[in-house]
Amino acid sequence: MERLHKIPCTIEVLTHNSAATLERTLQSLESFDQIIVIDGQSTDATREIAARFHAEIIDQQAQHQKKLNTIGDFAAIRNQGVAQARHKWFAFVDSDELLTSAVVQEIADLVGAQTPPGAYWIPRKYTLDGEVIERACTYPNKQMRFFHLDATNGFIKKVHERIAVKAGMPIGSLRNAMLVPVTTDPIARRRKQRYYVQIEAELHSEMSVREYLRFAARHLGVSVLYAFRSIRNIFWGSGKRLPWRYELDYHFYNALLMKQFLKKIRWL
Repeated sequence: MERLHKIPCTIEVLTHNSAATLERTLQSLESFDQIIVIDGQSTDATREIAARFHAEIIDQQAQHQKKLNTIGDFAAIRNQGVAQARHKWFAFVDSDELLTSAVVQEIADLVGAQTPPGAYWIPRKYTLDGEVIERACTYPNKQMRFFHLDATNGFIKKVHERIAVKAGMPIGSLRNAMLVPVTTDPIARRRKQRYYVQIEAELHSEMSVREYLRFAARHLGVSVLYAFRSIRNIFWGSGKRLPWRYELDYHFYNALLMKQFLKKIRWL
């Protein structure tokens, strides 16, 4: 697509040795005028693939990385892309995620209609072995992935980062869902969970027993909600259901988080 007809919107992708999935992701983003790939010193074909799609490649800043080129501050890395954006409308995806043509069209319509500055949730659906998952314990699942830079104050939170929306700015939601492939390798899933838990633990100081109990109750509540939805999805709904072995990962993550935060308790 010629640049003249592309969507005047910047889209950002974080990468690190992402060659196995990046090409499909970038194919889904070809309609956008500016693609920024922020790379963590990949040693595979990631950068070559990004260049083939005419993406602007930026190195992840070393001060925001941990060992082995892993990210220690996701918000700071994401804000690198914000600083390089040519357009006020901005979106971001991970290096294995896909924007469907319907999502791209919605974004194009909003940008083309000169919509006032605001922020938009994008629904998310998992895919497994190429098939869209219609029932999962985390549904409805949405994240604020598309916004106008004048409506925001940049990314916040070192892990599970999110965009900070200015007070009073309108917030909407797209109708169509982006696609998020499920990692089938259980070792890789566990490794990622432990990595996130480690970062979260590093961000918190000591807590009292009462504070820990509130923290644990909140995460236990999430696990109970997910368990209820998992059982409900067996009997209600249509379409492919996410297998139990994947849904158990969410309970594992909450348990791992509560175990790690036990070490933060101030007993005296």
